[in-house]
Amino acid sequence: MSAGELWGKVLPLLGSEQRMGAMAGILANTQPGLYESGIFTLLVGNPTIATTVERYQQHIEEALGHETGERVSLVVRVSDEVRPPQIAEVVVAQPSFSAKPSASMQPIGLHPIFRFDNFLVFDCNRMAFTAAKQVAAKPGEVYNPLFIHSKAGLGKTHLLQAIGDIVGGSTMYVTAEDFVNEFKEALKKEEYGRDHTREFRERYRRLRCLIVDDLAFLTELKGGGTAFEEEFFHTMNAILMSGGQVVVAAEQPPKGLGIANDALRGRLEMGIVVVIGIPDVETRKAVLKARAEAASTEGIVIADDILEYAARKVAANFRTLIGASNKLHAHLSLYGGDLTISLVDDLLIDYSSSVDCKVFSAREIIEFCAEKFNVLVSDLVGIKRSQDIAWPRQVTIYALRELTDLSLTDIGGHFKSAKKGKEVKDHSTVLYAYNELVRKMAESQETLWFVNQLLEEIRAA
Repeated sequence: MSAGELWGKVLPLLGSEQRMGAMAGILANTQPGLYESGIFTLLVGNPTIATTVERYQQHIEEALGHETGERVSLVVRVSDEVRPPQIAEVVVAQPSFSAKPSASMQPIGLHPIFRFDNFLVFDCNRMAFTAAKQVAAKPGEVYNPLFIHSKAGLGKTHLLQAIGDIVGGSTMYVTAEDFVNEFKEALKKEEYGRDHTREFRERYRRLRCLIVDDLAFLTELKGGGTAFEEEFFHTMNAILMSGGQVVVAAEQPPKGLGIANDALRGRLEMGIVVVIGIPDVETRKAVLKARAEAASTEGIVIADDILEYAARKVAANFRTLIGASNKLHAHLSLYGGDLTISLVDDLLIDYSSSVDCKVFSAREIIEFCAEKFNVLVSDLVGIKRSQDIAWPRQVTIYALRELTDLSLTDIGGHFKSAKKGKEVKDHSTVLYAYNELVRKMAESQETLWFVNQLLEEIRAA
C-alpha cells in the first residue's frame, strides 16, 4: 500500500473522531510522504503545525497500525511543498473566508514609548526579554505562542508592545477584555442581518501578529466565559496555522488561569512559557541608582546607603519602584537638603514592600538541580570541573540568582573552590558561571527553553 493510499484511508477516520477537535482541519492540510519499512512520513507546512501534529503522534500511529495490521512509526517533516492551511480549513464549522497574514495593515494598539532599547534588563527578566526579542526578529518561526507571565508592574506590557514595534504591519495589541467586548458587540449586531461575526473573525484571523494582554479576563467571566475561550482558541489556532505569531501575557501561567477549554490551555503551553521574576534587592537598588544618576544633572544627589534602604523598603515591582523614585526626586527638588532614613520612611510609606512570592532556600534549589541532572550534591558544589558537572553547576548558579535574594558572594559560599587557600568560590567566579549561561541562552533556543522549564519545575515543586 502506498503512502497516499494509506493516508487516504486513515484521514477520514481521524477526522470523524470528536477528540481530535480542530486537528481534523489541520491534518487535511498535510501530505503523505513515504511509507516503507514500517515508517510513515507526513509532510506539513511549517514547524508550528509539526509540533501540533506530534502531540497526537501516538493516536495517529494507532490509526495507521489498525489500517495496515502492523506497527507503524510516524515521522513528521516540514516541507515547502505543503500549502499553509487557510482559516476555513483549520477551524471546524466556521465561515469560509481567506485569512492569509498580511503585512500591509498598520499596527493597532501600539505605543511608541515601549521599545526594547528602553527596557531595563536584569537577571529577573533576562529570559523573558531574550525570548521576546527572538520572537520579534522571527515572528511565527520560533516560540509560538509566546506566553509571558508575572506579577503586576514587572514589564509584561512593555515587552508585548516592544514585540509589536519590531514586527510592524498587521500587528494588533489588545487586552482580553477588548477581545471579549468586540466579540459581544459582533454577536449583538447579528440581528440586523449583517454578518458581523464573520467580519470580527476576518479582522483578527488575518493578522500577522496578535498580542493579547491580561488573558485572565477570559476565565474570570461569569456564565459565558467558556464561549469566549472557544472563540479565542479558534482565533489563535487560525493565526498559528497560517504562519502568524501569537503573544500572550497574564499574571499566572496557563495552568494557573483556570482555563476550562483543554484545547486552549494545550495551545498556550505548546510554544514557550516564560516568567518575569520579582526583582531582588540588588536589582531594585540598581534601578533607583540609575534614576538617581540621571537626576544628578539637575543637582539631585542621593547617598548610596539611602538607595540601599529605599530598595529594601519599596515593593518589589518596577512600576512601584519608579513611583517611589519620583517621589524622592520630587521632595529633593522642592525642598533640597539630604534624605535621612526617617524621612525616607515617611516619604515611602505608601510604597512599602509586600511581596507574596514563594521563598526558596539555596539548599532546596541545589538538591533539586542535583536530582534533575542525576549528579551528587557533593559533586555539584565541589571542585570537579568536568563538563558533566560544569554545565549543571552553571544552571544551579543561575537558578540561585533567579529564585533567591542571595548576593553573588552568598551564592559562592555554597560552592567549594579549586583555588589553593580558598574554601569557597568568590563572587567573580559565580558571576562568570552566571554570565556563561546567559550567553548560552542568548545563542541557543534549546538552552533557553531547558533553563526556563527547569525554573518552572522548581517553582512548582
